Amino acid sequence: MLEFIRDSFLTPGEGFMPHGMCLSWQPGALWLNVGTDALIVLAYLSIPFILLSFVRQRDDIAFRGVIQLFAGFIFFCALTHASGIWVVWFPDFIAQGMLKVIAAVISLSTAFALWRMIPKALAIPSPSQLTEANAKLAEANATLEAKVQERTRELEETRNLLQSMIDAMPVEVAHRDRGRRLKFWNIPFGARFQEDTGIAVREDMPHEEMFLARMQAIGINDSDCDEAWEETSLAYDDLQPRELHINGRDMLVLRTPTSDGGVVSAAIDVSRVKRAERTLEARTAELERSNAELTQFAHIASHDLQEPLRTIGSYLKLLHDGYQNQFDDQARLFMRFAMDGATRMQQLIKDLMAYSRAGTDPTLRTSVPLYGVLETVEETLSKEISEASVEILADTLPTVMGDRARITQLVRHLMDNAVKYNNGQRPMVRMSVERGPGEWVIAIEDNGIGIALEYQDQIFDMFQRLHLRDEYPGAGIGLAIAKRIVEGFGGRIWVESILGVGSTFYFTMPDIPGEQNEEAYRFGQAARGQSNPGLAG
Repeated sequence: MLEFIRDSFLTPGEGFMPHGMCLSWQPGALWLNVGTDALIVLAYLSIPFILLSFVRQRDDIAFRGVIQLFAGFIFFCALTHASGIWVVWFPDFIAQGMLKVIAAVISLSTAFALWRMIPKALAIPSPSQLTEANAKLAEANATLEAKVQERTRELEETRNLLQSMIDAMPVEVAHRDRGRRLKFWNIPFGARFQEDTGIAVREDMPHEEMFLARMQAIGINDSDCDEAWEETSLAYDDLQPRELHINGRDMLVLRTPTSDGGVVSAAIDVSRVKRAERTLEARTAELERSNAELTQFAHIASHDLQEPLRTIGSYLKLLHDGYQNQFDDQARLFMRFAMDGATRMQQLIKDLMAYSRAGTDPTLRTSVPLYGVLETVEETLSKEISEASVEILADTLPTVMGDRARITQLVRHLMDNAVKYNNGQRPMVRMSVERGPGEWVIAIEDNGIGIALEYQDQIFDMFQRLHLRDEYPGAGIGLAIAKRIVEGFGGRIWVESILGVGSTFYFTMPDIPGEQNEEAYRFGQAARGQSNPGLAG
C-alpha cells in the first residue's frame, strides 16, 4: 500500500505515457478534446456557484440538501474533466482516478437523494394546479370579503338600532372607561346634562369635570364640592344600586362593570314613582284611619240599634204572651209579623257586625291545621248535620297559614250553605285540597240545588238572595263574609255549579313553606259515638 501511494503521488506518471500519445499528438484531435473539456469545466464550475447563490438567497427553499449535493456532484464532474486535460500532457492517471472515485461517491449520494426526493417533488403542485388553486383562493377570498362586508353592514345596522333603542329609553345611560372618561352616552343623558349645566357633553370628558359642572350649576361652593367629590369618588366604585336626589329629582342609579375596566351607569328618574309611593302611603294611612273609625262606628251603631230592638222585641213578646187571647186573628198575624221583623233585624245587625270583623289581622296569622277546623265546624253544626243525616267526607287536609277563628268562620259559612240548600235527598259534603304554587286550593263540594251560571258571581255580594226567605232562611250575607275573610288572607274564592246537581266552592289559602300536615281527618259514627252519620272520610 505504501509503495502504491509512493508510486502514485510521489512519482506520478512513471510507467505511463501522456494521453496525448494516444492522439499521436495530432493537433486537430488534441485541441478538440482539450477545448471541449475546457468548455465543460467552465460550464460545470459555474453551475454549482449559481445553485449555491440561489440557496443562500432563498431561506425557505425546499430540498436544500439535495441542491447542495447536486452542486458538489457537478463541481467534481468539472474536476474530472479538468484532470482529463491535465493527463493529455502529464500521465497522472492515479490522481485522476481518485478524483473520479470522489465524484462517483458524490454522484451515488446525489442519485440516492434524488430517488428519495421524487415522491415529495411529485406532491408539489404543478403550475396549472397552482393557478387553479390561486383562482379558487381568489374566489374564496372574494366571497369572504363579501361576507365580511355584509356582516359589517349588519353589525353597523345592529349598532344603530341598539343606539336608537338606548336613545329612546327614558333612562340616562353612560359608559366611562378605566380612567373615568366618558366614552358613550345616550340622548337623554346628554340632554339632561346640558339642561342642568348648560355644557354639552363630549367624548373623553373626565368624570371630575362633569361633577364640578353639576355642582357649580346648583351653586355649591368649592369647600362643599371637595367633600361631595370625596363622597362621590367612594360611591363611584360601589356597584350597588343607589338612590340619589339630583336637582330636585329622585334618581335610581345602577352600575355594572365592563370588560375594559370601566363602568356603565343607568340613571332612572323615579320621581313620579316616589311621589306615587308617598301618595299611596298617605292614602293607606287615611284608609286605615277611616276603617278604624268605621269599625268603631259599627260597634257603636250595633249597640245603639240593638238596645231599642231588644226593647221592641221584649214588649212585643209581652203583648203576645199576655194579650194574644184578646186579639183577633188579624191582630195576632200582625203581631207575629212584627216579632219576626224584630228578630230578623237583630240577626241582620249581628251579621253586619260579623262582616265588619271579617277582615284579618296579619299579626294573628299562625299555622292552622284544617282537620282541626273541620272538627270545630262539625261540632258547631252538629244539630243541623244530625237532623239532615249529612254525609261529610274529607281528603287528607294540610296545615295552612292564617287566623284560626276566621278560617273556622269561613268553613262554617260554606258548610252551613251546603247543608241548608239541599234538594231533598240525603246531603253529601266533601272537603278536598290541591296544592298550587305557594298556596292550597281548598274545595267544598255538595250535592245540593246548585246555582245558575248567571248568579255565580252575584252570590258573593252583600244581601244577595236567590230564594224567598220562607224557602231558605238567612240574610244573604254569609258568602260576602266568606269572601272578605279569604281576600283578607290574600286569597281568592269562586264557585262552580250545575243547577240541580250541586256546587263546589273553591278558595285559596297561603301554604307554609317546607311544612305539610299529612294527618287525615277521619271522623265517623264509631269515632263520634253518635247515631248520626257525622263526619266520615
